Amino acid sequence: MKTILCFGDSNTYGVNPRGGRHPFYVRWPGRLQMLLGSQYDVIEEGFCGRTTIWEDPTAPGRCGIQALPGILKNGGLPDLAILALGANDCKRYYQADASAITAGMGRLCRLIRETAAQENQAAPLILLLAPVHILEGIEHSPYKGFDPDAPAKSRALAPLYKQLAQEESCLFFDAAAAAQASPFDKLHMEKEAHLAIAQGLLPIIKQALPPAM
Repeated sequence: MKTILCFGDSNTYGVNPRGGRHPFYVRWPGRLQMLLGSQYDVIEEGFCGRTTIWEDPTAPGRCGIQALPGILKNGGLPDLAILALGANDCKRYYQADASAITAGMGRLCRLIRETAAQENQAAPLILLLAPVHILEGIEHSPYKGFDPDAPAKSRALAPLYKQLAQEESCLFFDAAAAAQASPFDKLHMEKEAHLAIAQGLLPIIKQALPPAM
């Protein structure tokens, strides 16, 4: 069985923009599991507010680079690690532009490979998933910390992630090319967007990680 780790934020966790949380079969990791079938094990590791490398001063425990080593060692190295982060890095607390956010993703890539080397195991494939764009008006949403410049930062991430993927020999998928955030809260996705992301990832994963014959 091929294992796929989905390491992300609230859109991986599946926050419903209208309140609560989408069921597993609606969230993009769950959709991906259903599309891929029983020869794949999709592991969902989404956490609300998670960033690449920054610690949220108002809600500790959201720093991705601190959480990832324990997840890798506890669950074992996957065959494929999908890194679906960047939206929360656009908050004003971090004063990070798109280049700095992309550098944070690069550190996560290297951490995965360093962990594999420490464990004397083959390094997993890595897929960088650029987030759906934050919508204009996010500063008026219930989610604190976003300034009016957050949408522009989020729109700048995909080309930089794509370049990073080339430099780090990673796979790449731009979620914003397939889906969008809900106008309802400017940040999270409706069920149709989750399905679109899973469908977009499907051929990439099947080509890079074909099932055992």
